[in-house]
Amino acid sequence: MGRRRTQKLRAAAHAIGDAPVLLDGDAHDLLAAMRRDADEADIAWFDRDSAEGVPPEGVGVAVIVVAEQPGRSGFVHAAAVLRQLDGLVRDDAVRVVVLQRQRTTTAPDKVLQLLGDEILLQVVRALPGADALTPARSMRQRAVQGGLRAAGLSVLRFA
Repeated sequence: MGRRRTQKLRAAAHAIGDAPVLLDGDAHDLLAAMRRDADEADIAWFDRDSAEGVPPEGVGVAVIVVAEQPGRSGFVHAAAVLRQLDGLVRDDAVRVVVLQRQRTTTAPDKVLQLLGDEILLQVVRALPGADALTPARSMRQRAVQGGLRAAGLSVLRFA
């Protein structure tokens, strides 16, 4: 991972705080890559199977990665996964969902980096006082968003 990207990840982790981040879902290849990046950036994470370090009130940031299933809406599937995790997530938590379309089975490292940047942007923008931290989307960020859509990935923020 590049030095600049690592610094951005650490700055976002500082903005989030020391609380762990929930990384869960059913798109296993994508989740493994995201967990690896979180480990490299010293971001504490857990999933529903390893929830020992979760504060009693729940976590403040949840990133859910779901694979769309044929004949079922990705939004409905994401909402169902989020409902399963209700006990682990605070009511006011930032919930970011990554939808992985069927045509995408694995993603190259560059796409994963762009995905990580987009998730961080969504998380930081949802934090209180985020207007001062993140200005309007730059042309690069808009291109990243289009590239992710072309690769079959959508990043959504659930309220």
